[in-house]
Amino acid sequence: MGKQYQLSFLTFLILIFSISLITAEPIPPNVRLTNYPQLNNEEQAWICPTDSNIVIANWRDFRLGYRQVGIGRSTDGGLTWSDSLVHHSMQYFGLDAKQSDPTLTADQYGNFYMSNLDYDGFGLTGGSIIAFYKSTDKGLSWTGPVPVPNTPDYSLDYFEDKQFITVDRTGGLYDGHIYCSWTRFPNPDRIVIVRSINGMALRSTIFSRALGPLITLIRFLEGAMTLACTTCRAHGSRQTCRLRKTGCW
Repeated sequence: MGKQYQLSFLTFLILIFSISLITAEPIPPNVRLTNYPQLNNEEQAWICPTDSNIVIANWRDFRLGYRQVGIGRSTDGGLTWSDSLVHHSMQYFGLDAKQSDPTLTADQYGNFYMSNLDYDGFGLTGGSIIAFYKSTDKGLSWTGPVPVPNTPDYSLDYFEDKQFITVDRTGGLYDGHIYCSWTRFPNPDRIVIVRSINGMALRSTIFSRALGPLITLIRFLEGAMTLACTTCRAHGSRQTCRLRKTGCW
């Protein structure tokens, strides 16, 4: 009786497994965004909020042998892609520029915003700046760079690093506001957050706020992220393995 029960149960499991194989959704194929063999990393992708066939991606791209930012665009939901680099003419330091730390977001109207870390990799200053770009035609073309921060206290003695961006898509009072937070080195290392209230227009109104010195025993564990909520404008957070400090703006 026991053996018969075991065989019946085994038959039942085999039947269930066979049915699951037949009815399971097929695993979609991996689709390459770029066919260059060099290193590509730090990628992100956004589906257009107003047209799900449009997908925009960006990533750190080494096809030239040094850090640049690649941009990919798909018009068929990610099945096929076209890609390019942010041209030197659109980089803050021009031919001396290297780019890194790409970020990407979109507002509810389908405008895309990209932020890259531009730094003087071949020049003499060694400084860096956060460069913003905007696309109003679903990633087909981009305008910029808009440097952030363009505040009076900015200096190329700073090294900006690891910026993250978000757009308020809550439909509330601050809908469409753009927020960016990052780590600023050195003396003291600290988190900075800025916002744009006019869609990163070329003469953008940008406000900055420091969230205080970055105090951590291991400096490479720094980072800053932003998020928008329905009760206020934005939060900036600093994370060193766990959420340690937040600020509401």
